[in-house]
Amino acid sequence: MVSCCPCFNSDDLHDDYIPLPMSPTSAAANGRALPDQYELLLVSKQSQSPVNLLLLDEGLVVTRRKKNALGQVAASLSISKASSSCIKTFPYLQVLSARSTRSSPEATATRVSIAAVYSKGGTGPAKLFQLEGDVHEVGHDREERERGSCRVEWWCEELMRRAYDGVKPNRRLRVLLNPIGGKGKAKQLWETDISPVLRAAACVVKVEHTGPSSSPSNATNLARTHDFTAYDALVTVSGDGIVHEVLNGLACRPDGLAALRSTPIIPIPAGSGNALQVNLEGPQRANDCVWAALAAIKGTPVALDLCSITQKDKRYYSFLSQAFGLMADLDLGTEHLRWMGDTRFTVGYVQGALTRRTYPVELAVKIAPNGTDKAFLAKSYNDALARPPPPIDDQSGAGDALPELQFGTAEDELPEEARGRVHQDLPERLEEGWHTLKTDVQFVYGGKLPFVAKDVKLFPPASGNDGLIDLAIVGPISRMDALSGMDGAATGQIFHNSNTRYYRCSSYRLTPLTPKGYVSIDGESVPHEPFQVEVHKALARCLALKGSFWGKQISMH
Repeated sequence: MVSCCPCFNSDDLHDDYIPLPMSPTSAAANGRALPDQYELLLVSKQSQSPVNLLLLDEGLVVTRRKKNALGQVAASLSISKASSSCIKTFPYLQVLSARSTRSSPEATATRVSIAAVYSKGGTGPAKLFQLEGDVHEVGHDREERERGSCRVEWWCEELMRRAYDGVKPNRRLRVLLNPIGGKGKAKQLWETDISPVLRAAACVVKVEHTGPSSSPSNATNLARTHDFTAYDALVTVSGDGIVHEVLNGLACRPDGLAALRSTPIIPIPAGSGNALQVNLEGPQRANDCVWAALAAIKGTPVALDLCSITQKDKRYYSFLSQAFGLMADLDLGTEHLRWMGDTRFTVGYVQGALTRRTYPVELAVKIAPNGTDKAFLAKSYNDALARPPPPIDDQSGAGDALPELQFGTAEDELPEEARGRVHQDLPERLEEGWHTLKTDVQFVYGGKLPFVAKDVKLFPPASGNDGLIDLAIVGPISRMDALSGMDGAATGQIFHNSNTRYYRCSSYRLTPLTPKGYVSIDGESVPHEPFQVEVHKALARCLALKGSFWGKQISMH
């Protein structure tokens, strides 16, 4: 029978029928009959209606309303007059499983079960689709029926081969679930949306609930004892906060480097902030748990830079952002609005813009080559986006220990170059090397990835694995400029704003010059005191379906 999980509307299957997209390399596209071995005709158990399954270059095609096998009518089909009773192809990337079973040698039918992820139009919310039906063997004796059953078995094996080409099936996944994440809905999302997808793909899953930061079961402690040889990936079901905890737990181990590089992390968005998911799969998938589960099953490793943050005698790690001033207030001063999700950032920004509050700061920055040329940064990003992602260099001979700090800590004396080049403003252009800025700012925001929230693309040209970090800085501005400063935030227009200073650097030190305030690291609160940031290239690993961070060309103004 054709069956779907409760969240899937089977009417969508009827409404989404479109002409069959023939492959230029397929036999049908050249006017020849489709090879019989690549198609199956199922009879649904429930309605006894036929369902055709066809393997094309583009993926698995499901056809209904036809009582004849496609192979019998393919000669009369053409690209311009293709069947109007076919749904769009399920790309093989979205196929989870295919299996055949036969109750006994004497049985005249073979049961076929298929599971896949369905996304209407290729961009709609992903849902689990399951299909089950019987293939009736035509034959006069047992031997002929067994040959038919073997053909069905081969067809399922061929579909699985295509579905998992280059990917290990049945991944071993350790899942860390925050039961209070996402307004308390993380557990429900796991049960209704995420777990069924992983089960359909026959993944081996171990689920553990995380506790508060003071408990032994917090995510940092669980990561400290994580056996990366026993699992293929570590799945977090919550928001960015648990990713931050997991990365710090892995990094603080004696074998921190090996643990980080051997533990791909998959964030399944079930928290109030899901920026890592946005940067991996795009803003349209920001809250798509099923799509993220598919990444856990089929994703390819992506290298992720980490930043060392030093404060006094402490060292911890950041994967996303560091915020001071208004942006830190948005992260930490709007906790009472967390129920609003990402909307709380907009509300907090408007409040801060109206007050015109500024924050005195001393900022020492080691500028990268061409690091303040916005046009150069945008072009470099666009060029990189047009190229296939480079292979990951795991540097197997680098040992287990994390890299040493190259630029010292926040307690060390600044380099002589930084002390010799002091600015009392925010220059638009700075030469390569160390500079010190002493001025008032509305905010200083450091970021490793383009999106800091679903609707806030603050660092459009940022790369997750270039070994550098981007700084967006805004000085004192009028209320009108401040209110309009977030216009187009979702598409990255802040980058082009003339009030935004944009610096790319390898290290920086921020010293607050007020006694009280907020400092936010990956959305988590840290002491309001000097901190130093240094980037470590490709230290961690994530999984993404396309094997790279999501990206979009930056328009050149």
